[in-house]
Amino acid sequence: MKMVFKEPVKQGEDAVSSYALILANVLAVIGVLFWDWSVGNLILYYWLESLVIGIYNIVKMLISTVHSLKIKDNFLIIINKLFSIPFFCVHYGIFMFV
Repeated sequence: MKMVFKEPVKQGEDAVSSYALILANVLAVIGVLFWDWSVGNLILYYWLESLVIGIYNIVKMLISTVHSLKIKDNFLIIINKLFSIPFFCVHYGIFMFV
C-alpha cells in the first residue's frame, strides 16, 4: 500500500496551525460527548471559529508588506489595502451570513 502522508503534522510554522486545528476539533468532540452540546451549539462553535479566522486574516492583510516594491511605492500598497481589505470583508461577511 502506498503511503499518502509521510508526516502526520508538518514541522515549523505549519505545526502551530496543525496543532490548533486538531485541538479545536477535539474540543468540539468533547463538547458533544461530555458537555451535551446540541447541534446549535456546535454550529455556533464553528461559526465563531470562522469569525476568528476571518479577523486573523484581516490583521494579516493590514500588517503585510510587499518586499519587492521600493519605498516610493508605499502609495500603491496603501491603495491595494484600501481595496482588498473591504473586498475581503464583504465577501467573507456574505460567507458568514449564509
